[in-house]
Amino acid sequence: PVRPIVSVTASSAASDWYKRQAGPPLAFFLDVPALLCALALPAAAAGVVVALCGQLVEAGDTGCLLDDLDCSEVSTEGVVLSDRSRLRLDGFSIIGNPETSTPRQGVRCLYGSSCSVLGPGEISGFSAAGVAGTRVRVRDLRIVGNGRSGVAAYRRVVARSVEIEQNALTGNHAGLHAGRRIMVRDSVLGEHPAGATLTGY
Repeated sequence: PVRPIVSVTASSAASDWYKRQAGPPLAFFLDVPALLCALALPAAAAGVVVALCGQLVEAGDTGCLLDDLDCSEVSTEGVVLSDRSRLRLDGFSIIGNPETSTPRQGVRCLYGSSCSVLGPGEISGFSAAGVAGTRVRVRDLRIVGNGRSGVAAYRRVVARSVEIEQNALTGNHAGLHAGRRIMVRDSVLGEHPAGATLTGY
């Protein structure tokens, strides 16, 4: 595909110099989606556009959605996060297929890692959990219609301003589960057809 081009007008002195040299106008070739992602992040964070199902966000980086991520036709995780990485949905959705034979998560944080998933946005329709990992933070999200859990963590879940309901569609699972500690604030934990609302310590 053709790379997006953003033309930047040079100063009048530079333009005059280029005219004298019969050279081209000053232009920079930029990856516009990556630029849009980076502009929304703190200066120290690296912005990565997430556009593929199963895409890995490297340790310490922040992934951004610039459109809905529809994974309903593939048997992969939605997004995979490394340690200390974050995913920003920025108003978009991650959509899975609850009928896949292999358990899949909307967002899977690598084992032993800490990760964050930030909205606003929605994660729905995955055969396992909406978000799963070891130490998980979720904020400003709607997590609904996932086969096992809305959010599940081996150790800790910190949830703020989330709506978690109608998950745990099959089996003895829970809408929100943590092996050790759960902290919930300003959130709605609704009913789940085949499981508990919350399990943990």
